[in-house]
Amino acid sequence: MVCGSSQLVDLISVCPYGEVRFKCDAPRSRAPFTITNTHRCPVAFKIKTTSPEKFRVRPSCGVIACGCSITVEVALCEGVSPRHVLCDKFLVVATPVQRENVCQKELCRLWKCVPQEQRFEHRLRCVLDAEPAPARACADVPSSGLPLRCLADKLECLMDRVCARQRLVERSARLQEQNHRLITSCLYILAALAVANAALILIAYRAVSEYGGGLVFGLIRRVSPSCASLWSWLL
Repeated sequence: MVCGSSQLVDLISVCPYGEVRFKCDAPRSRAPFTITNTHRCPVAFKIKTTSPEKFRVRPSCGVIACGCSITVEVALCEGVSPRHVLCDKFLVVATPVQRENVCQKELCRLWKCVPQEQRFEHRLRCVLDAEPAPARACADVPSSGLPLRCLADKLECLMDRVCARQRLVERSARLQEQNHRLITSCLYILAALAVANAALILIAYRAVSEYGGGLVFGLIRRVSPSCASLWSWLL
């Protein structure tokens, strides 16, 4: 059911890139983000979190068609303050599939058997919309205007993508080596069969002068039909 792909780096895009942004003063705050399929195949996704008891995620899994997007809404559970989720994170896991209409049971089986090298992972951290600016804001913001923490999250995502690409390259190298060994074994087997057939034909030529062609042809047909057809053509 998994669609083979080596371009997991371009599988999906998530907006906002690395954040799930809650409103600071809202007791039941909701934070939407968008997942876009940038791959040539449909993409299955699921969303994990470090504290599932604090959040309601809708939808938490599904399939996105080629070139389409889906909006995921993260809502705080009752009694959870936005300030209590600043240390929590979300993980969007995606993998290419062959078709769009995949039921829930098939998705569960898919995530149990899909190999790690075919999983794309994107991390999101929880932030507040109206966070008070720290006293050292100037020291924590580089010249690009992005917080250092955001840059660190982006770097972590890029490192995950590099590791995924490296796993794909290693797997491809292992498959090429296995194919080379298989082809070599087949060539050895074909060479051995050719030698055996040649030996049978040679034995038949020597025996025909002593026992007659009909008896020898019957024996050859029982031992090797391919040699029998060649022998009948020679006769």
